Amino acid sequence: MFENKKDNQVFKLPFGLRDIFPPESRERNNIKRIIEREFKLWGYGEDIKCLR
Repeated sequence: MFENKKDNQVFKLPFGLRDIFPPESRERNNIKRIIEREFKLWGYGEDIKCLR
């Protein structure tokens, strides 16, 4: 009986929702900017659209 209540108290987030938290989204956006900059430096500017 108590185990059922214990399971109901744990909220499990779907995998995609973890990206909405500010630290992770900020880090992901920084990584995207770094990759975009590197692509431009190497002359692959047309491939940047696939990152967005």
